[in-house]
Amino acid sequence: MNKLSQLSVLLQQCGIASDGLLQHGQRLNLLEQLIKELLDSGSSLHFRLGNYRDNTLILYADSNAWASRLRYQAPALLTQLRKMEGLDGIDRIDVRVMPQEIKSIKKQHVSLSSAASSCIIACADGVSDEGLRNALRHLARHHKPD
Repeated sequence: MNKLSQLSVLLQQCGIASDGLLQHGQRLNLLEQLIKELLDSGSSLHFRLGNYRDNTLILYADSNAWASRLRYQAPALLTQLRKMEGLDGIDRIDVRVMPQEIKSIKKQHVSLSSAASSCIIACADGVSDEGLRNALRHLARHHKPD
């Protein structure tokens, strides 16, 4: 059983009519592929089709820069889409930003020599600002034991 038929069975079990929903999803998938072919290769990698409703295409870009580029290309894209059979009802293209998931950055641990640590502590002792003094002492604790 493929994923589409599994989804259909699940929706039927929940009492949801799946025909219209699945057809809408399939149309969106085909429309997204069509738009990718019409856009330049750079832009086509940085967008997803969100929805098509009320004669409006909703495109999601993965950054503000790509959203600006898509907005610039939107009038030409709209003209091309309107020339195709069944897509002449599109009135506008709405471009929104939906950033991709940001991968967590591993913290780098700083290690200081004992001599560097001693030097920072000496500097901290000569500083009158309490916040800076505490920050320097905290930094000095990152030394490697000899």
